[in-house]
Amino acid sequence: MAAELARSSGMPPANISRMQLAGHLHDVGRASLPSGLVESDALTDEERALLPGYPARSAQMLQLMGGHFVADVVRHHRERWDETGFPDGRERESIHEGARILAVAHAVDEIVSQIGAAQALIMARLRSRAGTDLDPAIVATATTHLPAILSARN
Repeated sequence: MAAELARSSGMPPANISRMQLAGHLHDVGRASLPSGLVESDALTDEERALLPGYPARSAQMLQLMGGHFVADVVRHHRERWDETGFPDGRERESIHEGARILAVAHAVDEIVSQIGAAQALIMARLRSRAGTDLDPAIVATATTHLPAILSARN
């Protein structure tokens, strides 16, 4: 899905391939977290403090295999448009474009997992997040190309 959204956003072919790799492996650093931590809704303060570090660990693991582009995308995919993300508290265009694309693709996957593939509902949920955690321009691209992005999910 990240590769399809990157293609729809006009990213060069070499970077589309890198986005595909980043999309597949972006959460590899979660393996360093205690079992069940990410799925839990009731986290202690100590457990919550561990979460911001996993994107940086993922990036570190992928640097040699995927290079700087993939590592940067993976490190910053949990940053938010409104600067409340992690691990570095970046905002808006200071977040790598690929990371902003990956964040939207991740959001689509998350929404589909929660509510199914009803495109109108997916679009509404994405639009409600535009300008807070997601880049509004990439959300607009995603909603325009949603059928292609959803077909890449399978």
